[in-house]
Amino acid sequence: MKNVRDSDLLGLFSLTLYQVFMKVESSIDHCSVCDFNLRQSQLGHPIVGIDIAKHSLDIAMLDAEQKCASSLLASDEEALKRLAQRLKAKEVRLVVLEATGGLEVGVMLALEAEGLGVARINPQRVREFAKSLGWLAKTDRIDARLLALYGERMRPAPTPLTSENHRRLKELVARRKQLVDARAKEKTRSHQCSDDLVRTSIFDLIAHLDAQIITVRRKCFVGAFV
Repeated sequence: MKNVRDSDLLGLFSLTLYQVFMKVESSIDHCSVCDFNLRQSQLGHPIVGIDIAKHSLDIAMLDAEQKCASSLLASDEEALKRLAQRLKAKEVRLVVLEATGGLEVGVMLALEAEGLGVARINPQRVREFAKSLGWLAKTDRIDARLLALYGERMRPAPTPLTSENHRRLKELVARRKQLVDARAKEKTRSHQCSDDLVRTSIFDLIAHLDAQIITVRRKCFVGAFV
């Protein structure tokens, strides 16, 4: 266990793994023990940190007993819906995630649909917070457990998606999924055809889909926080 250089800490708490709070059919079987040193605090409701990758979510939930469960889940639409419902049932009031250039928008939409407060944080802010405790080297990555702790210490305000853009964002997220699915199908076809002209046509379409996916993703990122 690391030594925490924080004069506000009142003690060291050994965090143990308890039953993972969510099981979905698309879950990736992975759990780990949170190895944080926490000060004593009173949490009225659990706080969740979510580290978002392209195809998965690393989720950590810190509860009132200073226990933290960590799990790795797939990030498909159905998994997000079930995650949001599960967190609501656990009476989670705050979810902390970092800005990831647009990947976070779909997660935020799913969580907000269930009335959960979501704080979107600049990664640099979280990194500075961790370094102040002596936990994070310059090249270390921010993970879900650190985001949950940031939420516990800093209590950031939720970052609401503007209501007027909510419907538009849902459509953009859905459109991105359609484009990603279409690209996957074209890639499969490229391995099945033998004609050079057909293969060239497929690759041209894949390149076009790549460009469209990037464009839609950028619009999601800009539109969510204007």
